[in-house]
Amino acid sequence: MDDDKESPWEKATRGFLFIVLDPDLVGDAEAFRATARSVLDQSLSLKPMAGTDEAALPGTMEWRREGERRQTGIPLPDDHANQLLQITSNLNIAPPEWL
Repeated sequence: MDDDKESPWEKATRGFLFIVLDPDLVGDAEAFRATARSVLDQSLSLKPMAGTDEAALPGTMEWRREGERRQTGIPLPDDHANQLLQITSNLNIAPPEWL
């Protein structure tokens, strides 16, 4: 990429790598599940860090947020809603009912 051009990923600030293994392929899956459950339970029973109400695991906030949004919907900032309304107007189509 030319150094003078703006990166298409300029706003990207995080990257993720997920590796999924079937524990049964490398050992005893039930023993793995029991050990994992024990580590999770011990982690959740730890004293919360200063400034927090509870000990949590990675993904806890996201899991809760997903449940809330299943009930209340995904919040849509006004500027995004306005952009969507402008697009539907430009395309001469009706906006979705939820907008």
